[in-house]
Amino acid sequence: MITKVLTIVIPTYNMEKFISRCLDSLLIANMNDIEILVINDGSKDNSSKMAHEYQEKYPLSIKVIDKENGNYGSCINVALSMATGKYFRILDADDYFDNKSFANYVNMLKNVDVDVVMTHCTYVYENKKKIHQIVNALQFGEIMALDEYCCNRLAHDFVMHKITYSLDVIRKSKYGHLEGISYTDVEYVLYPLSKAKNIICLDLDLYQYSLGRNGQTVSFKHKIQHIGDFEKIIMKILHNFVPNESEAVRSLQEKYIAGVIGGYYHTLLILQPLNTQSKLLLKRMDFEIESNMPNLLLLIDNIRSVGIPFIKIWHKYHTALPVSKLYKLAYKLFYGLE
Repeated sequence: MITKVLTIVIPTYNMEKFISRCLDSLLIANMNDIEILVINDGSKDNSSKMAHEYQEKYPLSIKVIDKENGNYGSCINVALSMATGKYFRILDADDYFDNKSFANYVNMLKNVDVDVVMTHCTYVYENKKKIHQIVNALQFGEIMALDEYCCNRLAHDFVMHKITYSLDVIRKSKYGHLEGISYTDVEYVLYPLSKAKNIICLDLDLYQYSLGRNGQTVSFKHKIQHIGDFEKIIMKILHNFVPNESEAVRSLQEKYIAGVIGGYYHTLLILQPLNTQSKLLLKRMDFEIESNMPNLLLLIDNIRSVGIPFIKIWHKYHTALPVSKLYKLAYKLFYGLE
């Protein structure tokens, strides 16, 4: 049996326009070193058929699993139950890897034994604008203690598009994704960190994150419509989160959680006018934070949007500033997004 260096899971739902680009980006000389699990989440288009064509060409590396629709988290859970690679990471079907960087990345993974691997990523917008998200590392190519790395690091450096975990660390964390909802990539970032002890940063621009497509979960409209998904994820964190034993890593995890919660407040206070239902949701969230992780309150109050401490204003006055239209206009002009 061939030992796989890396398992890549590709959650797929109605991605016939993008799945070929995604899979093509993974075709490298050392294909036998990788395991690619395409989890077809009940697609109604030709996604499955197209993925199966790749499986026929590369049967030792690509496996397609067809299942009933259960949303993003269910795809990750299926992949985690099947994965055999030493390392594990997620690649969304409408995104892709830089092919040259990917080949180098796989070769590098062969020669390291580490819990967390960080690589650069690029945000690729529909208007062709690109923003390179560089890993904030003091050194590349050297294994270091995770607590040493996390000292004074920005939590937003830890995003799904930059992180690879060892499968062993993921399984030690015993985490599973919530199913039937969006935004569960938060869980992938947060929970395995609780068991991680060391890290390596590789100077590779690997993940190419496509933004601006209609229907994406990061769109303003989707965030507003699925605010309940955000709430479920945050409630699970507030009630069940087990931190890393290192103070430095725990501090970074708390900053990360504060950022996730900040996104919830941002959706209700900035992306839409404040209304009675929003106020009820915000007050309930305030209560849950104060009851379960009150140490997050100061971190959350320091979060700003367009330079405004909008959450602090909510906590002090129970109101929101009328900046929704200004924020959306600025975002559209800069990124071409709505």
